[in-house]
Amino acid sequence: MRLLKRLTSLALRLVAYVAGATLVLSVVAILITGFTGAGSSFVAGPIASLLSTPDRRITISNAGPLLGGKLRVGSITLADSRGVYAEIRELAVDWTPVDLFKGRVTAERIAAGSVRIDRAPVVTVEKSADASSSFSLPVEIDIKKLDLPVLDLGMALVGRDFRLSLSGSGQAISDHIAVKLQATRADTPDGQVSADIIYAPGANRLRLTGELSEPAGGLLAELLRLPGSPAVRIDVDGDGPLTDWKGKVTADVDGRPTLAIDAAHRVDSGLRTIIAKGGGRFDALMPPSLRPLFEGETVIDLAANLDRNGAVTIKAGKLSTAALDLTASGRYAANGTNDLKAKLVGTAGAVPFRWTSGKQTITAAIDELALSISGPANAATVDLKSRFSSLETPQASFSGVDLSATSDAFDLGTRSGSIAARLSVSGSKFADAELNRIVKAPLTIQSPLAINATRLTFDNATIESTTVGGRLSGEYALDEQKLTSRFELFALPDILPNNLAGKFEGTIGLAGTLDYATPRVVTLSDLKLATSLGDATGSASLDVENKLTAELTGRIKEIAALVDNVSGSADFALSAEGPLEALTGRLSLKSEAAVAAGRSLENLSVEVEGTSDQTAPKGTLNISGTLDGQKIEGTADLVTENGRSSIPALSVTVGPNRIEGALAFSPTFLPSGQLRFDLPEAGLIAALAGQKASGDLKGLVEIAQADGRLSANITATGSTLTRDTLSVAAPDIRLAISDLAAFAAEGAIAAKAISIGTNRMETPKLAFSRQAGSTAFDLGGRYDGAPLVAKGRLEQQASGLTVTLDTLAAIPRGIPLKLAKPATLSIVDSKMTINAATISAGSGAVEIKGSAGDTLDLNVALRNVPASLAATMAPALSPAGTVTGTVTVKGTPAAPVVSYDLNWTDAALAQTRSAGIAAFGVTAKGDFRDGRLLLDTRVTGQDGLALSGGGTVSLSGQRPIAMTFNGKLPFAALTGLLAPQGFVLEGAADANISISGGIGSPQITGSVRTAGARLIDVRRNLAIEQLTATVTLKGNRADVSGLTGKLASGGRISGGGTIDILSPGMPADIAITLDKAVYVDGSMVASTADGQLTLQGPLLSAPVLAGRINLSKTAITIPEKLPTSLAELDIQHKNAPPDVRQQMATITKTDRNGSQSSIGLDLAVSSPTQIFVRGRGIDAELGGKIGVTGTAQAPNVSGAFDLRRGRLSIMTKRMEFTSGTITFGGGLIPILDMEATTTSGTTTITIKISGFANDPVVTFSSSPALPQDEILAQLIFGQSMSRLSALQIAQLADAAAQLAGGRSTSLFEALRSTLGVDDLDISTDETGQAKVSAGKYLNDKTYIELQQGGTGETKAVINLDIGRGVKLKGEAGAEGAGGGIFYEKEY
Repeated sequence: MRLLKRLTSLALRLVAYVAGATLVLSVVAILITGFTGAGSSFVAGPIASLLSTPDRRITISNAGPLLGGKLRVGSITLADSRGVYAEIRELAVDWTPVDLFKGRVTAERIAAGSVRIDRAPVVTVEKSADASSSFSLPVEIDIKKLDLPVLDLGMALVGRDFRLSLSGSGQAISDHIAVKLQATRADTPDGQVSADIIYAPGANRLRLTGELSEPAGGLLAELLRLPGSPAVRIDVDGDGPLTDWKGKVTADVDGRPTLAIDAAHRVDSGLRTIIAKGGGRFDALMPPSLRPLFEGETVIDLAANLDRNGAVTIKAGKLSTAALDLTASGRYAANGTNDLKAKLVGTAGAVPFRWTSGKQTITAAIDELALSISGPANAATVDLKSRFSSLETPQASFSGVDLSATSDAFDLGTRSGSIAARLSVSGSKFADAELNRIVKAPLTIQSPLAINATRLTFDNATIESTTVGGRLSGEYALDEQKLTSRFELFALPDILPNNLAGKFEGTIGLAGTLDYATPRVVTLSDLKLATSLGDATGSASLDVENKLTAELTGRIKEIAALVDNVSGSADFALSAEGPLEALTGRLSLKSEAAVAAGRSLENLSVEVEGTSDQTAPKGTLNISGTLDGQKIEGTADLVTENGRSSIPALSVTVGPNRIEGALAFSPTFLPSGQLRFDLPEAGLIAALAGQKASGDLKGLVEIAQADGRLSANITATGSTLTRDTLSVAAPDIRLAISDLAAFAAEGAIAAKAISIGTNRMETPKLAFSRQAGSTAFDLGGRYDGAPLVAKGRLEQQASGLTVTLDTLAAIPRGIPLKLAKPATLSIVDSKMTINAATISAGSGAVEIKGSAGDTLDLNVALRNVPASLAATMAPALSPAGTVTGTVTVKGTPAAPVVSYDLNWTDAALAQTRSAGIAAFGVTAKGDFRDGRLLLDTRVTGQDGLALSGGGTVSLSGQRPIAMTFNGKLPFAALTGLLAPQGFVLEGAADANISISGGIGSPQITGSVRTAGARLIDVRRNLAIEQLTATVTLKGNRADVSGLTGKLASGGRISGGGTIDILSPGMPADIAITLDKAVYVDGSMVASTADGQLTLQGPLLSAPVLAGRINLSKTAITIPEKLPTSLAELDIQHKNAPPDVRQQMATITKTDRNGSQSSIGLDLAVSSPTQIFVRGRGIDAELGGKIGVTGTAQAPNVSGAFDLRRGRLSIMTKRMEFTSGTITFGGGLIPILDMEATTTSGTTTITIKISGFANDPVVTFSSSPALPQDEILAQLIFGQSMSRLSALQIAQLADAAAQLAGGRSTSLFEALRSTLGVDDLDISTDETGQAKVSAGKYLNDKTYIELQQGGTGETKAVINLDIGRGVKLKGEAGAEGAGGGIFYEKEY
């Protein structure tokens, strides 16, 4: 027990010794560190480190004792990542350290020799939300005096260097705060700022007084960038009890009162009231970004209450300027009833807003902002609406932006509830061309949101835009900063680059799950990609260490969508793993059966595996399969040994074709080695790229590198190479290039001939040679039957590659092309600059200048350039005329902007010339940008041709088109096309046509109208007048309506129907109605018809005209002989001008038995009676039905019109027709077959009329058989030829000639002509005595006739035509006189 006590006592003493020693050492440490310079210097470092951050490094130098009450520090510097930005020198702090135990800093004086602040600190590391400083100030501060005689502010901080002096004092003890400050500019004592602030709620005291006074060019004016840097004075004056405080703020600019605001603060029964009223020109004291908002006079009227629970009631709230009106009223309470409304509107249009932060500036035009909160705080109704007519950032610009957020039950206290949010944008444009293509307005985003203290949830949010749409659901954890979302998106192919967009049809679908967590952990899982090209599934993730893991597998449905002329399907698998800077990837592509350029491609396998480590890349490539039954093998390994990479063996075999070689790479990855190729069947190699080619090529490529320069020797020969329309005969390449970058080459590229379509160049040879540091080139050959020469030189200079073109000459299409003077092109850093190149083209010229590289700036000027030059590219068009104008190219190669303004005069194409359309003029201007062509064009020509219009055509995706054309189309322009068919079309049409849809399936709408037109068929003596029609275009259909016309010969025609204008041949279905249509051919046929016809089938190939035609009355007149007083005039034109020759060709009819038209016929023509045949003594009526089939060129007529009645009169002899038919020949000319029979004594006489009605054949026969003249004598005189007198024989000859339709050349006709009478007749009476009569027209209405009989009887007869069928007739003779009135009517 005693031992235990001793041990316990010893332990307690040891503890006491240790505690005592520790206390003594602590006191000694405090004394050393706090009251000695060495100790303070030792502690200053850890204190500076404690106060420093990654963006703020504090350095304390020459620190004196900390706790002696007289702290002195030589200097304190503050620095960031860019260096020192602030420094304090000769800091002196006279303080009471003991007061720290009271939680107070008490200092009699704080002073510094100088303080310099050069700029604001730079922040590079974001401070985390939960980060807290390990250093905090004491609760209370009492500084009796602050003295900073030199305070320097740098140019980067305030715009120019300023030096101030600052003095004052400050207290923050319990609820009492008092601050006094005085600042004065060193260079201008008039520039000073003073402030005196006391806030003491316990003493019911509030003082806010201060004054800022600066002369012109002061610090405040510089900071606010006030125009003209005026003198500024601002006064604040307010002192009184806190419960009833009043104050005033006034400001002067350049001595002129600018603003004045009265303010008040009252407290009554715990209710605070804040009042502010006043106004002025606030814009005179605003920075540039806020100045537009406060333009003009500003009026402020604010009265608000704040109760103990924090509820705010706005009794009056209005801010008005020349630009805006801001109003607010009502109550906001987080735990009570709400009725708050606030609204911002523009007073003169949209409210301009501009905000700049660093280098980022946001501008907006605000149409309206409105907020309303109503109802209980735990279930408030919230409605926020905003509209911006424009919103612009450096990255994008938007127009028509609408944002709204509404909630029916939002808890204001906990800030939780459901919100329906909606954002819509009507127009957008992004600075990034790729993003601008992907996201196109109009855009609408709608999302139901659920908000609470820790989560923001969105369920079934939708995105709708022109290019992208879809749905999203998920949540964002506010405390964890973690996002989880399930998305289902779709996009149009237009979001892809132009070279890919056309390979997809329909929409592209993407679905999956996105997980994101700070700082940067991204996971994409359950990915599903669905396109017309194929489908794929996979996943991807990226962790905080930039390690990627990704897998994607899928199937390509049709390879043809990716590679032209290659069809089939393929499976692929892609995987990647590892850090981004050394990613290991693997690609596998397999296709069991495909067709490449018409060749069978089977069991194709492509395996690629490698690591993208810049220091040690490696990989393997294996290809296998068969092409047209011939083996495909390819292998290559990329290896790295001793820091150098190489492909030791490269081998590709496709049938008999071989490519072999080896390559080594320098540390900068420059290759060296050789490649041998022997391609006896080059078409197999081309087929793998989907190209149809043939020929052979064999050669060697040797590559070497030294001192960072690449050199190459290339030799290749072959017998021929062809691809599509390109053909190279006997290619021969022999080049030695000592520097590829500078193209320091010697050798030549030659061939026997090169052909592209119809363009062929004979013996082309491009030779290279070195000349004094440059490479000269010389191109020669023959093109279009004439020499082609181009000479110049290439020179690598310090600034880049210079290409000088000394000579260029050719004569394509017989038009001399020649370089007007040497032209220079410079290539620097992938930018080519053309100083000026002028090429003479016939009588015109083309001038090119500008640059092309990362950006484009090219200008092309054309002056009277022959349009026929374009025939080399489009020989079928064979254009003529000249083109003048300008073309400019701006933008970038990926997004070029081409503007053009061209004028094509005396324009003509092969198609317009063949149609007989005269030369016309075309003006076109517009631009091409973002894959879209904008066109504004006008076509003018003869006879009033005027067509104008334009629009846009997109050349990507579905290639949408939106164009409108309108104008006047004179039918005279179709004369050359219609005249060869015997048609003349007079008048004009008004066109108004719109084209929409896509180029592949355009939708054409609009109308073409004509009124008062006239169509003449000169070959058929047919004219349709007052022709009116409307053609309405709807998609691929043209509706023809209101088709009416009046035939010049009598009757009307009408119709309508449809035409499929986009289908091959333009199928039509048109109905035509004939209403008492009268047709008169002018020489033979006159007919009146009614009918219902249809024109169906392809208009451009073989339409069919079908239907039924009813003839009500038809007259076929067999041509008689000409009157004796008329003679046919044979007019011949000598040296006629072109217009007269064209007119004669148009109006001169050509006899045809058919037509050139390929219109099919299926007509039924019916006329039961009233088909009259008259002339040459014939008077007959026929009727019946016929069918017309075949084509208009080769009609096939079935059936005939049969005789109903008829007679034939020859002189005084009348006979009845016993039979007769009318059919039609190839040209639809009536063919007669009529027969009349009579008797004369014992002789039976038959007369037959047959053949075409315009030239029938008359034959006589008798029983018993008699000669033709004897038959005619028996028929007319009833006696034999031998018994006829001389006059009777002459009369007989004349009758025969008239019956045949020819002119009489008999003595009888000569006698009539000699006597000068219009009618001479010699006949016999009933007793056989001769009788003579002669008659003559005295004028158009008076006819006199003298008659003499064989017995001496004489008579004179006179006929007077009064008109309208009424005639007076009188006669006088040996037996007396007489007369009468007669009425005649032809029917």
